[in-house]
Amino acid sequence: LESQLVDNGPSSHGYFCEPHILGQLGHMVEMCSTKPIPIEISSAIQETKLATFMGLFPEIHHAWVSVDGRLYLWDYSDGSTDVKMIADLDQVI
Repeated sequence: LESQLVDNGPSSHGYFCEPHILGQLGHMVEMCSTKPIPIEISSAIQETKLATFMGLFPEIHHAWVSVDGRLYLWDYSDGSTDVKMIADLDQVI
């Protein structure tokens, strides 16, 4: 990653996909299953005031969602709805 950032400079690529290239990524990703987002998190997402981001930690079978200044984590592998939350941070995560 460091060499890519140094070689390409700051304006080459961001961490987010531009809408016009999303279609090109279809062959790189294979959907094998889906899991529902716990209700507690779905409710929080609907109340977003500034920003919401989400992702996966596949090595530890956890998903994360940040909603404004709150971070939610849960184990998606066992169908659990046990959500861990870190709240009241000063800035958007």
